[in-house]
Amino acid sequence: MKATGWAAAALWIKRGCVVIGAGIGAVLLWVIIGSLVIAAHYPSVSDLSSIPAASGFYGEEGEVTNDRVMLVEHNWDALIHRLRLIEGAKERIILSTFDFHDDDSGQDVMAALVAAAERGVEIQIITDGLTGLLRMGGNDHFAALDSYENVEIRLYNPLNILDVEGLHCRLHDKYLIVDGTYCLLGGRNTYNYFLGDYGSEHENFDREVLSVCTGGESET
Repeated sequence: MKATGWAAAALWIKRGCVVIGAGIGAVLLWVIIGSLVIAAHYPSVSDLSSIPAASGFYGEEGEVTNDRVMLVEHNWDALIHRLRLIEGAKERIILSTFDFHDDDSGQDVMAALVAAAERGVEIQIITDGLTGLLRMGGNDHFAALDSYENVEIRLYNPLNILDVEGLHCRLHDKYLIVDGTYCLLGGRNTYNYFLGDYGSEHENFDREVLSVCTGGESET
């Protein structure tokens, strides 16, 4: 009887594994089909001849303004610029990031954002729905930041496994806009791999552009 019982249990386990495997296979097949559908409808890239010339983008020839732009190449500088911009904000902060961690640099940025919220600065944060769910859900630090009335945190395209096309629509915009004047734009997310110098085993090397757009003319 005992041997028969073990054999029956093994049979049920085997059947369960088959069912689970079939379910995983069905999900993967659904994702692959959805990917092919998206690829089939993806728009073609414009021909280079249709892109406006850079000379027409920057303004009229001979025009002199107070607007400035600089490259931010080092991770430590990238963190310092973020903290300075947030600390100097007077009216509004807009932060878009694909991934926002509760690590050293992430907490530095959050602390600066909390201080700005205490000053009454309007803060709007948007992050990807998948990474936001993983990083922010149930996290006390993000909950504390979100508790301010003048702070709004939104998730772009929250996770929905029934929406196959939506699974591929992730937010990769990474920028910080302060008071409609300062804009830090590039490829860095908000955590140690991209920001600061905390002795991490791995780090990313990226570039960003910091622009200052006052709209005024230079006196020189």
